[in-house]
Amino acid sequence: MKKPTEKRFEDQIEISLIDNGYIKDETINFNKDYCLLTNQIIEFIIDSQQEKYEKLKDHFYEERDKKIFERIDQQIKEFGVIHVLKSGIHLRDVKIDLYIRSPKSTNNPDHVKHYKKNKFIVVRQLEYKNASKNSIDTVLFINGIPIITIELKNQLTGQNIENAIKQYKTDRDPDDKLLSFKRCLAHFGVDNDEVVMTTNLKLGKTRFLPFNKDISNPITEGYKSEYLWKEIFTTKSISEILENYVHTFTEIESVYNVEKDQVEDIQNT
Repeated sequence: MKKPTEKRFEDQIEISLIDNGYIKDETINFNKDYCLLTNQIIEFIIDSQQEKYEKLKDHFYEERDKKIFERIDQQIKEFGVIHVLKSGIHLRDVKIDLYIRSPKSTNNPDHVKHYKKNKFIVVRQLEYKNASKNSIDTVLFINGIPIITIELKNQLTGQNIENAIKQYKTDRDPDDKLLSFKRCLAHFGVDNDEVVMTTNLKLGKTRFLPFNKDISNPITEGYKSEYLWKEIFTTKSISEILENYVHTFTEIESVYNVEKDQVEDIQNT
């Protein structure tokens, strides 16, 4: 009998994602300066918007790809990954789409074909910091842009969801580009039975929310947490979430400052 390992848990999730339309890529292709799978971005643009890509050469010559990566990086930093995937980027007079919205029906075969040019990508053990071998178990991308990080714990090896939470709170610095706020949609901790998530890493102050189907996940023939990659992380579900449900907002909390004898507003994004 094979000894249970975290790697085998990762293997099964990866296989399920690939069977459902994901592409596998490697950490060596992740550009840590731009925080992008640069090869996948260019492949997507050429496949879906070749005329626009050729036009950019007239503007930027050999620096064309660099200008694309710089603008994506800058726009994500300023507006967040949700905005950039939905709105694309502008370079001079050229608008580049970075995600193709799903068709509302199958009556337009051209739109269906165009939507299928989107590339949903999984990378295992993503090394995300310069001059460091720190890695995240699994990261999901759309067209080369990171959207979800996942720390996995296999309870059969003696670790569970609490270890995943601790890892995010102690070993995952939000000052690192990949982990900064709005760079990804969410960060998930997963073990065989449970799932938690957060959208904003703050080291020890990070608030993780349960992401189970019920108070506890139902028993299945496999992992109790497998609904996450079999239902939530499918390409169709990710598209629906991105297009219809996620957005960034700021909460204003009013507190009374005793020393100043006045009410002050605190922003929580």
